[in-house]
Amino acid sequence: MPRFSVSRHNSGGNIAFLLLILVALAYLAAYLLEHRSRAAAESNLRLVNAQLADAEGRLGICGIENQPLSVLKKVGANNYGDALKLSPEFFDGVPRTELF
Repeated sequence: MPRFSVSRHNSGGNIAFLLLILVALAYLAAYLLEHRSRAAAESNLRLVNAQLADAEGRLGICGIENQPLSVLKKVGANNYGDALKLSPEFFDGVPRTELF
């Protein structure tokens, strides 16, 4: 009776399968690293946007505080014409609130 060998070596197929697995793992690792980097960048962007909004608010307040000081400086120098030109800018820039 002839004997048949059950074990066949398909080394070409095994190597191709291993290469496919390695490429898939490399792709997955690169994707995860990029995703983590992007998530960190987006978190940083939200933080910086909040800081920018705060700084813009403070800048607006400083500008409003500076305008009456400029008017007072002009009045102190007896330069009433320039003071008269600067005062409407202050009152137009101050947010108005309704009493009623």
